[in-house]
Order: sequence, then structure tokens, then C-alpha cells
Amino acid sequence: AILRNGQALQGWTSGKSTDGARLEPESPFLSLSTKGSSFTIENSAPGLSEPVSVVLADGTSSRPIVVLTDQAAPSWDIDVPESGAWSAGALIVSGRISDDGGIAAASWSLGNGPSTAIELDDLGEDRYEFDFTAEFSSQTDGVKALRLRGEDLAGNISEYSIPFVLDTQAPTLSMAVPPSGKSVGAKSTIVYQVSGNEMLEELSLTVDGENRVFSDQASLYALSLDLAGYETLPETFGVRAVDRAGNIPEQMPNLSYDPVSDRPVAYIQTPVDKSVVRGPADLAGLVADD
Repeated sequence: AILRNGQALQGWTSGKSTDGARLEPESPFLSLSTKGSSFTIENSAPGLSEPVSVVLADGTSSRPIVVLTDQAAPSWDIDVPESGAWSAGALIVSGRISDDGGIAAASWSLGNGPSTAIELDDLGEDRYEFDFTAEFSSQTDGVKALRLRGEDLAGNISEYSIPFVLDTQAPTLSMAVPPSGKSVGAKSTIVYQVSGNEMLEELSLTVDGENRVFSDQASLYALSLDLAGYETLPETFGVRAVDRAGNIPEQMPNLSYDPVSDRPVAYIQTPVDKSVVRGPADLAGLVADD
């Protein structure tokens, strides 16, 4: 028999008085009380008793029983997710649940919503492992709580709450520098801004399969772009962002590319244009580069 905290085991005789009845052998985990022809066995401490019998004053006894007194609820050991994690619509949940008396059932729910059973793998020694994906596709964004509920064979219940942020909306990217449609040369700087100043895990630009990561400062993300050798924009040329929840927006930068626009320009002052020079001559001028 398994007794949880506050639970009792009751029995009756065929009419004999239970006055003077005792437990044999005595157990540090159990206590006996009697009234009329009935008796009650209660747990007084957690543990597993030896086979015990109720012995009446005239020497008659019950059949021996082993009693497990279980006053402790199951305990949780969570690997992932961490408290305060971000989710784009699902969370991978893994860990272990243990109880000295064994686990009867385990489940998860979103807040006080309907529960879903958790499949457990028995690791032995009253330890059970789980690994599942909790999905929240129909929920509104915001701070949520994933609740785990475990019940042992004695009926003790424990709950474990994991707060997280549900964010199903991809961030909106806007190119701040250069202005949309402006012509840029082979060497330029691209600066992106994220709507609502949302923090990103990464913002990168793919150039012919090569991934170039933007550096971030506050809510701005900058990248020094070098397209030397390209006469036109590369075939694969796109910006990709990853936010904390794992949402991934992608876009093609709206750039007008002119590979010669940023090259230096030479201005010859002497000799003057279309003049005739005989023999050695001095050249004078300047080179400009914006």
C-alpha cells in the first residue's frame, strides 16, 4: 500500500473490539489508532515499512502488508528551455522527473489551458526522462508560462512553471544608409534599422554565398561593403535577420549599383586640352575622390 501525506489506511474486524491492538513489528513510519471494531493506519514519516500486521488483544492478526509512506511530490530537472526564453511558436522541452515512489503521470499546459500528456522514458531508480516540442501556433504574442505537472503513485502533485516570451512576428528591416534607390559604388557602407528597436541575434548580408555579418550599435546595424571586381550586383545578394525568437525575415537591398561612381577622378590643368606639346612637358592637375 502507498500512503501519501495526510492519507490513511482503514480496516475493520468481523465484530471484535480493536481496543489494545498494536502494529507488529512496530514501525517508525506508521502509527495505529483504534475505535470500536475499526482501526486506522497513518503515516508518521516517509519511508518503506517492513511487512506489518495489526494484532488484536486476543492475539488474532491481519495479513501482513508493506506500506510505503510517500510525503514528497515529484521533483523536476529541466535542461531546456531556460526561464525567459523567446519562442516563435514552439519550445523544445527536455529534462527529467523523479520520485522515490514512482511517477503515475506527467503533462504540460500553457498557463491554465488544456493539458497534454508527456511521454516518459524510464531511466531506472525512479527517474524518468522526457523530450518533446510544445507548440503555441494559435496563441497571441506576449509573456507566457509553460506549466509542467507531475503526479506520483501516492497522488502527490508537483508543478513547474517556465516563463517565456512568445513572439511570432518577424522584425521589419529598413535600410537607413544609403537612402533607398541611391547609386553606390564598389566600396560603401550599408546601415540597417529594425522596427521598434528590436534586438536581433544576427543581421547578415549574403554576397555570392558568402555570409557577411553586420556590426551592431544600439538599434543600428552597419556593414562596410566591398564589391570590387563586380560589374553588377551579385546574383545572390540579400539581407537576412534572426531575432531572439528565431523569426527570420529576408530582403533584397534596394540599391542602384555603379562600380565606377566611387573611383577617383583626375583633372589635368596643364597642358591645356588639345594643346600641342613638343618635347618634354610638365603636367599639373589634381585628383578628387569623395
